[in-house]
Amino acid sequence: MRAFLVSVAAALTLGIAAAGCLTEMQAFTYQAFTASAARLSDPGENLVGADWSGLNKGSHSDE
Repeated sequence: MRAFLVSVAAALTLGIAAAGCLTEMQAFTYQAFTASAARLSDPGENLVGADWSGLNKGSHSDE
């Protein structure tokens, strides 16, 4: 029983330590993948526009 409890405590300790390390090492894509030839900017509103509501306003006959 003691070996089981020690292994559970070790697994929890390693998991918490790994989560802390990975959180510190994370970077946004536009920060991590930049080069002199291709640069990704802050995504902001450049994909769909500022007034996009998220609703599909297609030319359907049932609207």
